[in-house]
Amino acid sequence: MPSGDPREDLAVRQRALVAALVAGALTPPGFDERRVAIAAASLQDKRTREVAHEWPALAASMGVSFASRFGAYARLHAAPIEGGPWADGLAFVTTAVARRELDPDARAARDRAVAAHRIVGGRLVDRRGISRLVRAVRARAARRS
Repeated sequence: MPSGDPREDLAVRQRALVAALVAGALTPPGFDERRVAIAAASLQDKRTREVAHEWPALAASMGVSFASRFGAYARLHAAPIEGGPWADGLAFVTTAVARRELDPDARAARDRAVAAHRIVGGRLVDRRGISRLVRAVRARAARRS
């Protein structure tokens, strides 16, 4: 029901549309259901591809079932607010481990990915990136001396 405040009404409609696009909610009035469903499927596919890109060994170890398994997970779980696709994949793999759904290769892929990252100041950092940066700074300093 409209509140009379155009900004509030727009905000309500936007929240309803976002919920339909990413959380499986009903298509809000005034929107084409078919187009919203197509956009929602596209966003789901994009989320799956991004996680597969960040977790290639996990995706490879799960083979063709990765997309359907992650899709089933993603329909029930919103993407994390922070951490991007890496955190999304970590949440997925953590859930799969808790349910004992991962084979040894997938668990090993998870362990390698977790070991390669750490949290610094609330942000996810690739440990290898820090090592590369330190080596580059040292090399630059050595060239100057």
